[in-house]
Amino acid sequence: MTRDKMNINFRIVRSRINKKGQSPIYLRLTLDKCRTEINLGHSIASEFWSSSYQRAVPKAPDADQINDFLDISKSNLLRIHNELMSSGLKFHVEEVKKRFENKQPVQITLTKLIRHHLDQFHALIATESHSIGRYRRLEVFARKITSFIEKVYKCNDLPLEKLNAGFISDFEFYLKSQEKLGVNTAAIYLKILKMLGKIAVTKSWLIKDPFLGFKCKSKKVDREYLSKDEINTISNKIFHSERLSMVRDVFIFCCYTGLSFSDVQKLSEENIVKGMDDGLWINILRTKTNEPCRIPLLIPAIDILKKYDQHPECLYFKKLLPVRSNQKMNEYLREISSLCGINKIVTCHVARHTFATTILMNNGMPIEVVSKMLGHTNLRTTQIYARISDRRASVEMNAIQRNLNQNI
Repeated sequence: MTRDKMNINFRIVRSRINKKGQSPIYLRLTLDKCRTEINLGHSIASEFWSSSYQRAVPKAPDADQINDFLDISKSNLLRIHNELMSSGLKFHVEEVKKRFENKQPVQITLTKLIRHHLDQFHALIATESHSIGRYRRLEVFARKITSFIEKVYKCNDLPLEKLNAGFISDFEFYLKSQEKLGVNTAAIYLKILKMLGKIAVTKSWLIKDPFLGFKCKSKKVDREYLSKDEINTISNKIFHSERLSMVRDVFIFCCYTGLSFSDVQKLSEENIVKGMDDGLWINILRTKTNEPCRIPLLIPAIDILKKYDQHPECLYFKKLLPVRSNQKMNEYLREISSLCGINKIVTCHVARHTFATTILMNNGMPIEVVSKMLGHTNLRTTQIYARISDRRASVEMNAIQRNLNQNI
């Protein structure tokens, strides 16, 4: 059954004026060429009403409250209409009116929207389509935006309609000035808020995307990675501490496979398969993107797997490597880099950059193949990792020079 789009219009009845000199605000619904009107129970002086915008003008007393009420009313009507459409039953415009007038609308607030998304995201973690790491980042975002609302708006929560350009601009300023976040880190939280805005629009909780015309600013940064000499220094270093040795081995394994922390943490025997070249390959779905990722195992990586094939922890948890928490890994890696005399901030993710740059790109691997092995969904993501060192550039230029000399 096809139906015409439901039209919602607000107007005032200028012929009806109360003792305060105000006219009542009506809502007009049109559906399938049938029309009905609803008295919204609010009134406004005609000079403060814009017929073209169907809203109270900014200079009107209580303009924000009236316009917020109109937005909420429209959102509730759209939600009721969507529910009736989803039922598959025939309905008249009067049915929409009846539900709107009789059913007390539940006001959707910003924290309710965040909680709704967190609950849904958490429910999908068990399916491995969503990662616990991303969920924790959402939790951090929730804490930051709650703190922002309390400090800037002096309240615990806000109606969803307050999520507008002004709110977004204030939140960005708060992240940079109060939370002392860098441009790129602030952009991460703004992108989460942008995603929530799109969810609200999809569910008809908001009429329009509040991020329309807003651009999340970010700047390009140089991704840290290790050179081949630095990899060898860490690999050959003798540690008297077992915890440092295990963390070093997991890190080096990631340097030769490009696995992220969440992927190496879940790596099990079923993820090791025989490839078309009869060699051993990693076959895994990336936790972050759920994209398939196939990586041929290099000898240094195979040697590390052999080292831990009978390790009690690996046998008990049915994993291939004894991986500590991300926080502990990064903490111990700082200690390792210091002991090895490497003046770089070494983290779990540096291993992934190292694999893309030092192991693959600097040895002539085409970027399309690198992208596939990293499990990226597009080439632009890979280009962030892929940097050619001066040594590699020198090798290529020398090869060109030899060709030019032969042709002279």
